[in-house]
Amino acid sequence: MAHDACTGELAKRHVGDADLLAYIAAWCRVRTGDRNAVDDLGRLARDARPDLARAAQLDVVNLVADEELPTDALHHLDALGLGQPIVLDLLAGSYRALGSDGDAMVVAARLRVLSEASEAIRCERTLAWSWIDAVDLDDALAAAERGTGDCAVRARIARCMLEEADDSRRLAWCVPPDVADPDLADKLVVLHAYTVWGHDDHTLIAIAQQLAHRLQIVGAEELAVSALEQAVVHSACDEASATRVRDLAQDLLRAHSGRFDARLAPLAVMTQERCHAFKYNHRR
Repeated sequence: MAHDACTGELAKRHVGDADLLAYIAAWCRVRTGDRNAVDDLGRLARDARPDLARAAQLDVVNLVADEELPTDALHHLDALGLGQPIVLDLLAGSYRALGSDGDAMVVAARLRVLSEASEAIRCERTLAWSWIDAVDLDDALAAAERGTGDCAVRARIARCMLEEADDSRRLAWCVPPDVADPDLADKLVVLHAYTVWGHDDHTLIAIAQQLAHRLQIVGAEELAVSALEQAVVHSACDEASATRVRDLAQDLLRAHSGRFDARLAPLAVMTQERCHAFKYNHRR
């Protein structure tokens, strides 16, 4: 946005550019908190010239993801004539970027029903939006790996890793030697941590400690926080366990992305007394 976009000066410089003026006017209204301006951006996303249509489309997706629940966002985009799969892919990605994975999955479920996508796109969606503990994951990956191209290779790797996940020594065998991935070793640790998930505080704290050094891997941070929470739930609230949980939570607060502050806050001040209250509240 130009510094004079909402003063009328920019409009004077672009008198003949109706699309640009409409785009700027909509954004000036967004700045004032006028949520109806999103609908004006939606009309531009449909009808404006290609460069402004692309910008307006992304703006609409980001704004509705930031303000609306997924069911409302889907209805809103449909009403604006923007319910196409390519737009919903953006919406799902926006929810994930905001840390709302559950909302992203609602949109992903709609995409599975809605889209007559190419084999490559179906494969990418399978890898992007499948939960590791989904009952149909093996079938979905098997279908994806029957395709061609890079995604099919990654689907084969993923399926092999799930089959070998209980043996950390065999995981690396799943990756062909010509596939370069600098994060492979850390990804294997994260996957193995999920599969050896325990029900005693010592195992869970050890898992969190391993994951704390691999927060750049998608899912590692949430898994580490969950491990610490479950460590408290399964502990005897002894001083040693409470101290380890507190120290690790403080480390995560210093190193993590900020998405899990609310969940880490009580863990970062854990004591024996607070442990009992946490267990009671967490089990309710």
